Amino acid sequence: MECGDCCFLDSVFAVLNYHSGRAFVVVLFLFLSKELTMGMYREKIDMNGKVVVITGGNSGIGLETARGLAKQGATVILGCRSQERGGEAVADIKKTTSNANVKFLPLDLLDLQSVREFSEVIKKHVDKIDILLNNAGFADGRTERDLTRSKDKLEITLQTNHLSHFLLTNLLKSQLASARNARVINVSSLANLSGKIDMENINYEKDEVKTFKMTYHNSKLMNILFSKEISVRWSSLGITSYSLHPGLVRTNLFNVFSPILKNFMIFLSFLVGKNNLQGAQTSLYLSCEPGIEHLSGEFFIACKVSSGWVNKQALDKDLCAELWERSAQLVKFEA
Repeated sequence: MECGDCCFLDSVFAVLNYHSGRAFVVVLFLFLSKELTMGMYREKIDMNGKVVVITGGNSGIGLETARGLAKQGATVILGCRSQERGGEAVADIKKTTSNANVKFLPLDLLDLQSVREFSEVIKKHVDKIDILLNNAGFADGRTERDLTRSKDKLEITLQTNHLSHFLLTNLLKSQLASARNARVINVSSLANLSGKIDMENINYEKDEVKTFKMTYHNSKLMNILFSKEISVRWSSLGITSYSLHPGLVRTNLFNVFSPILKNFMIFLSFLVGKNNLQGAQTSLYLSCEPGIEHLSGEFFIACKVSSGWVNKQALDKDLCAELWERSAQLVKFEA
């Protein structure tokens, strides 16, 4: 190898080392900034005597939220589809919190009859519900597909993320009112910003096309509209409602993506995202923090009101009311 070649290679390696060093500093800065500013709820609130119902509490953010509430002394009811995983979650929470008041009930959000049966069982066993955490969520990671519908003839992302939670919340209205100061918490997402609700087509009746739909984004926007409408309709009953973005959390939600996208999202979530415990903090804040009733209807990130990260459609009061009425029609619920 000529001396000139050696000098050239040395220069290349020097440039690569320089840029890799700068990249490392940037990555480290992003990681530390995220860790120091994410918002952790460290208050110890006595939740003894409080009854909490949480959907999807057997894994991910839901499991850590349920664990945190049980640790504070609350009675926690988990609603999830898998009896095996639900039982394992209950055993895990009991073991790690020493709280025996943790129960599992089967709930399939893709079956409206299951939602009704779940609510009936709860009504038979509890007189009041202090916290209803509509936590379970679903995202279809395929980029090109036919719209998939449940046996209820509802698009599956819409039904899982919004319609079944809408029905469940309404079915448990009396138990929430009985608590006199109940909270309904809807886990939304920053994806709401890309959503667009067409009231004439929220179940995608008009255009069954073989292209990717923003079904997840739309459903997360509906979570916010739903919370805002609860805060209007049920305020006289002592029921408040809040929505939140948990952060970019490393959950099994990524499992529906292609391997390349899944690995990218996992890397990104390590860089600027959260683990499940960190992702549960805003849900814990909204469940436990006293004196936030005047913030009913607001959207939260990192345990703070973050109204600037809400889609403009969520500010349309008429649209919030229209979504409620259309949702009631789709799930065949009469108040």
